[in-house]
Amino acid sequence: MKYRIQLMGILCQNFVLFWELNIKHPMVVEIIDEESKLKAFVREIKSDLNSMGKGFLITLEPVDILMDIQGTP
Repeated sequence: MKYRIQLMGILCQNFVLFWELNIKHPMVVEIIDEESKLKAFVREIKSDLNSMGKGFLITLEPVDILMDIQGTP
């Protein structure tokens, strides 16, 4: 079963590890993968998120994929 993780919050210029932003923007990042991989990802970025000093929310839930159409490279 695939799971979806959502990271929601405000990202700012100091958070250049993943995104380079000039001003604060509300963001939602959604990643779909196996539960164990998503939990490992959160463990990997947890200290970076905690050091941002901004609010955020991370959720993890099962997802039913209704369509998965791969594009051409």
